[in-house]
Amino acid sequence: MRIALIGYGRMAREVEQLALDRGHELVARIDPVDKQVMRLEARLAEGFKIAGGLLVSLRPGAALAMEQTRMIEGVWLPRFAQVNLSVKVLLFGGGDFNKTIEWTDYRHFSGDVNDYKLDSPKTEEKKP
Repeated sequence: MRIALIGYGRMAREVEQLALDRGHELVARIDPVDKQVMRLEARLAEGFKIAGGLLVSLRPGAALAMEQTRMIEGVWLPRFAQVNLSVKVLLFGGGDFNKTIEWTDYRHFSGDVNDYKLDSPKTEEKKP
């Protein structure tokens, strides 16, 4: 069974552990306040072909995982993305593609521009 959890409090962690112990799969975790996807996992159950496999052919088992982190009220930024796939291109080339991208060290800053004044645009004088 594929399960999506809303929230990640104590009860949700218990449900997740029970589900994983029984062989179920956790595919999404959703923040209940902002209604944003905190974590998403997807896996290709069947192969996928473009132009009958002549152009591109993805093998079954290709996977994508992404996770976001909440910064300030309602602002969600990516924490990591992971792609694992096996692809064949133009019948000859291809291979395995495994990539993990992590974003860290986000910093919150504020700026005050109340006292900043813009000058009027300068106009060019036409020469006679």
